[in-house]
Amino acid sequence: PTANYSLMACSVSCAAKMKFIQQFLFLKFRAWLLPSQSGPAMIVKMLFLNAFLFSLMALPLNSLAVDEKPSAPVPILLYASRTDCHFCYSFEEEILKPLIRSGEYADSIVIRNLVLDSTDPVKNFEGELVPPSELAQAYDIKVSPTLLFLDQKGRELVPRIVGYQRSELYFYYFEEAILKATTALREASLSTED
Repeated sequence: PTANYSLMACSVSCAAKMKFIQQFLFLKFRAWLLPSQSGPAMIVKMLFLNAFLFSLMALPLNSLAVDEKPSAPVPILLYASRTDCHFCYSFEEEILKPLIRSGEYADSIVIRNLVLDSTDPVKNFEGELVPPSELAQAYDIKVSPTLLFLDQKGRELVPRIVGYQRSELYFYYFEEAILKATTALREASLSTED
């Protein structure tokens, strides 16, 4: 079930724009969905609308290089997943999608997904196209999901989170890792300015 969505993209900074676009398009398409219609035609139109709106949040993401230059450096969350991983699917549904939709961390973190069993090359921090397995080996990723919090050069800022458990504590540790990575990155950039 995660095959298409695991390439989900959107640095969190574009989540607010996506939400606006979704709301705008929904209003436009609502006129298309005439209330007098029912039956198979209405179902097909609703399925089309849902698939289209969902596709806006499922943009491909295959580059670790941060294209947008934020005003201050932000950590990169490298989310390693597999297409057949039900824990990855749960993590995406229960943590990652709500985080992106909320826009709460829009200016605090950039999210990148590394699909471990994909054959599509990804761009590493040096700008080279490499197989996902090579990048996974470089970071010693053996379990999915694995969350790494990296700086713009690919160095880990805080301890990684390995695996996923459904609990309120998981979100707490996830949020703490984001905050600690942001602090570590800010401190590192301040020390290089001195």
